[in-house]
Amino acid sequence: DGEVVTEVTYFVKTRGRGVLKAELPNGAKLWAVTVGGEAVNARKDDKFTLIPLPAGVDANAAVEVNLK
Repeated sequence: DGEVVTEVTYFVKTRGRGVLKAELPNGAKLWAVTVGGEAVNARKDDKFTLIPLPAGVDANAAVEVNLK
């Protein structure tokens, strides 16, 4: 059917924030999200996808976020 699966890995610093706001391309579907190796539930807020970040980690430490 001509579908493509793209996997993206980000390393982000939380800087005390509870979510990562991501804007996906039109028509893209988010299949899976992991943060720090653990599956999380992302939610849609208007045009942004909100990905929860772990609480209680060093604000300057990089956290691995994977999108598929």
